[in-house]
Amino acid sequence: MARDEWGPIALDNGAWTAHQSGEAFDFEAFAGFVSRWASRALWGVAPDVVGDGRATMELAEEWVPRLRVLCPVLVAAQEGMTAADVRALGADGVALGGLTEWKEAALRDRSWRSLPYLHVLRVNTQSRVHACRRIEADSSDGTGATIYSIHAALMAKWNVEPVQEHMGLSW
Repeated sequence: MARDEWGPIALDNGAWTAHQSGEAFDFEAFAGFVSRWASRALWGVAPDVVGDGRATMELAEEWVPRLRVLCPVLVAAQEGMTAADVRALGADGVALGGLTEWKEAALRDRSWRSLPYLHVLRVNTQSRVHACRRIEADSSDGTGATIYSIHAALMAKWNVEPVQEHMGLSW
């Protein structure tokens, strides 16, 4: 299928990839990417700083209004942020990001459901799929299924199997 035939898409910002590689986030490249694809976007994620809620909120103050004219905007919640912070930024919803420990704690906080849209980033394990289902996330993503076909089959299975309530056990 040619790119021109794709249906609606979601625009992630690539901050996690930059974080993992130790590279600086390329704001100019991101702006060009959004300009190119926003007309097909269900939503776009404003730039964030992985693991730093305060810096993410500062970026979001600039980027939410800038992106809003192109497509609905999600803020990638990071350490220390709350649903009230995202609401105050005027975003259309949240993309739960953050480093592993914080994200897994955030997935047990139902206040995120008070936002119009809840997306969860980096969902590649059975426990995270189940956590997304427990919190009733609107959507999630993860690279595992796009890289490994066996992982895609597992993700499909995890998305329909019964989910038990989390009892404070290790993820």
